[in-house]
Amino acid sequence: MALQYRPYNGAADAEKISELLTEIDRLDPQGIRRARPAQELRAWLESPEMLPENVIVWEDARGMVRGYALIECSRHGSSQETLLGDLRFASHPANRTDDLDGRTIAWAEARLLALGESAARVELQSTTSNQNGKRIFTLTWHGFQVVRHFVNMQRPLSAPSEPPRLPEGFTLRLQDAEKEAEAWVDVYNNSFVDHWQFTPVTLENYHYFRATDPRFRPEHNWVIVAPDGTFAALCWCLFDRQRVATAEVREALLHQIGTRRGFRGMGLASALIQHVINALRADPLDLHTVRLWVDIENPTGAKRLYEKHGFVDEHTLVFYQKTLKA
Repeated sequence: MALQYRPYNGAADAEKISELLTEIDRLDPQGIRRARPAQELRAWLESPEMLPENVIVWEDARGMVRGYALIECSRHGSSQETLLGDLRFASHPANRTDDLDGRTIAWAEARLLALGESAARVELQSTTSNQNGKRIFTLTWHGFQVVRHFVNMQRPLSAPSEPPRLPEGFTLRLQDAEKEAEAWVDVYNNSFVDHWQFTPVTLENYHYFRATDPRFRPEHNWVIVAPDGTFAALCWCLFDRQRVATAEVREALLHQIGTRRGFRGMGLASALIQHVINALRADPLDLHTVRLWVDIENPTGAKRLYEKHGFVDEHTLVFYQKTLKA
């Protein structure tokens, strides 16, 4: 049955994509759970930085959604001369004989080249689990090459962590998400500016995410404040209370932890990790595990720090890139 793509169309499509991802996980598990609730998908697919034309769904003649794709674009380089498109896509296993993945890649290449008409360089990127042999073959066949590896690490919450120790005059506390937005955006951008493929967070992004993503937890959004009032470090965890309460998942994501340049080497990240572990253990929802993603080539040696605090490798996410214009 011939498949055609069309633009993403809001809430109804988010629900269909959520159902599709759940079905793919059931039929073709590949090491990384892809299923996401529709509300969480909408927060991502309709975010301010996402161009509506960069999200499509594939459907058959009956109107059944059989795949979806999106491209997240960002600019990189000293003068923002490189356009990077991060392609995320999925298709129902029954439709892969239609070369749906290949057609999706062709759509993404054409779309990104059109967007990058004025860019000096255009790169298309896609990621997959190191256990997903089918996707690895598809990306390699279409000319993608490995450029980076991230590791998913996890730590059970059955054992407590040591209490955090802070330098004299520093305090660890919850951030006021409304009153301290600018200070948080500032410490975030300063902490991650030297990381791979850094993209600055804007106040618009900040407020949008906190208002729309059901995983945002203000009660697990921590900062360390220096004696002069400067935000020196941050850490925030994500989990959907409804999904945890129904035992669909019993884990939290330690989404990001960062230390402002000039405050590194003082043990602030260790203090945040220790505090977060104990705070998650104390949460009444009975969380079992905390997970995180870390760049193997992280310039601050973050993976060694997480290992020190009891995190172990679970699986690897492989980043592939293809140069479309140079």
